[in-house]
Amino acid sequence: MASMQATPAAGQLQSGVSDASPLLSVWRRFRRSGTAVVGLAFLLLLVLMAVLAPLLTREKVDFIDLANKNQAPSAQHWMGTDQYGRDVRDRIIWGSRTSLAIGFTAAGVAVLIGSAWGAVAGYYGGTWIDISMMRFAEAIDLIPLLFLLLVVAALVPRTGILTEMFIIGATSWPGLAFLVRGQFLSLREMDYAQASRAVGAKDFRIIFRHILPNVVAIIIVSATLRVGNAILADAALGYLGYGAPPPTPSWGDAISVGRAFLITAPWVSTWPGVFITLTVLAFNFFGDGLRDALDPRLRR
Repeated sequence: MASMQATPAAGQLQSGVSDASPLLSVWRRFRRSGTAVVGLAFLLLLVLMAVLAPLLTREKVDFIDLANKNQAPSAQHWMGTDQYGRDVRDRIIWGSRTSLAIGFTAAGVAVLIGSAWGAVAGYYGGTWIDISMMRFAEAIDLIPLLFLLLVVAALVPRTGILTEMFIIGATSWPGLAFLVRGQFLSLREMDYAQASRAVGAKDFRIIFRHILPNVVAIIIVSATLRVGNAILADAALGYLGYGAPPPTPSWGDAISVGRAFLITAPWVSTWPGVFITLTVLAFNFFGDGLRDALDPRLRR
């Protein structure tokens, strides 16, 4: 009899632990995807490499050794050297700092603008506010991103990577704005939103205090994907000469520097291209796995 009474209590305890640890539940669903776990592991190693860059490199990032220019990979220079004799491996390690900083900051700018823009437009859906805001977002979204980046980069003085971060972030927010607006169109009709209006809550409070927190999962997933897109945009700008000003190391700039030596020294451009590809894939795999883990419809 005692054992029969202990069973429900144990079930209640187990249920309470499960309900009290939503992050653990998300992690359990996340790790079911092997590609997502591999992507997360690669990103953690990449961040660790960027943080420990001073300890992992042997020379200064702008050290020039013309006696060893365009040297093939060897025991001393694992990935070879460029036309200035700079170690490609060291440039990639230091370039990870630049690329990740630009990726995270630009994605943050895009998330802030896109979330706020889509939230306001969705809350006032069907009104002139929504129509005018969405027409502007559609106009920005219709312009090819690379073309828009080049126009803005040509007009804005190059004062450093901060300018590049803002340019990429300020031109890549419409997609998220559309997603957030679509969620707000349905969430604004929920009971808790109607109750907030009934008690006289201001629109600003309803938008950012009551409705927006319910869209956080979509925003987080979109942010992870936009980091990879920002790194690609940085690489494209660096390749075309509008990236981080020299001697700041950048993966896109490294590819641009090595394009004149693709026949004689292909490693100068190949290794940065490999790291860009792997990083973007890792962010996409991680974002897909995070989306599946956070989506309540996929819970068993």
